[in-house]
Amino acid sequence: MSEKKPDVIYFVGCTSSYRTTEIAIATVKILEKAGVNFKIMSPDEWCCGSPMINTGQLEAAKKLMEHNLKSIQESGVEEIITSCAGCYKTFKYSYPKMFGELGFEVKHTIEYIDQLLREGDLELEKELNLKATYHDPCHLGRLSEPYVPWEGERDHFGRLTPTKKMNRGVFGVYDAPRNVLKRIPGVELIEMERIKENAWCCGAGAGVKSAYRDFALWTASERIEEVKTTGADVLTSCCPFCKMNLHDAIKQNDEKMEIYDVIELVSKCI
Repeated sequence: MSEKKPDVIYFVGCTSSYRTTEIAIATVKILEKAGVNFKIMSPDEWCCGSPMINTGQLEAAKKLMEHNLKSIQESGVEEIITSCAGCYKTFKYSYPKMFGELGFEVKHTIEYIDQLLREGDLELEKELNLKATYHDPCHLGRLSEPYVPWEGERDHFGRLTPTKKMNRGVFGVYDAPRNVLKRIPGVELIEMERIKENAWCCGAGAGVKSAYRDFALWTASERIEEVKTTGADVLTSCCPFCKMNLHDAIKQNDEKMEIYDVIELVSKCI
């Protein structure tokens, strides 16, 4: 990290900061290898507000969001990246919905790494030689489409005037993680049946893992069964929540497969 004004802020997120630290460590390793002039906000990074939004605590969420927004805007950066799909969705959708234009661009770290690889700023040198499949996180995929402002009225039949542009999930972040996996030497990407906007949820998001642990594990176990049909020996994703819950399901069902964040695989190659 440079002492001069950073080009990028890496918003680590609560989960990667405290529970899946290996994702944060891998991300910093990659950014340093690529020579990116970045900054971590600590101690000014507060929770993005996603858990509060998902549980209806909007005033508490607003205070967190206002603090983060002020800190980022005062830094003068034009771009932030985050390795948490929940943080990404919150910055991409919820912040503009609550505060309007942010004044900076939001990317998931996998989008940024895809860009670094395409522009030749990062090279992957080591072969991994594995068969991998990719799980699309809800918050990086179908729920991450940008907020579209709308003002109008809804009648008692639910009809909207004027017509509101509806998000359908098809413009989520689907290509970047697959692009990166295909660039990793020795990795064979094998897709599951349900992918992209039709992907099966891991079961961990929006507080489900905390409130309904058995249901969350059942949901993840269903996904693991789908993974097994591909013949892949490694399951990958781009969300710390997905990684934790799918890992718990793998362990509960005594499966032999491994699970990694795609960013961890990239880190192994540099």
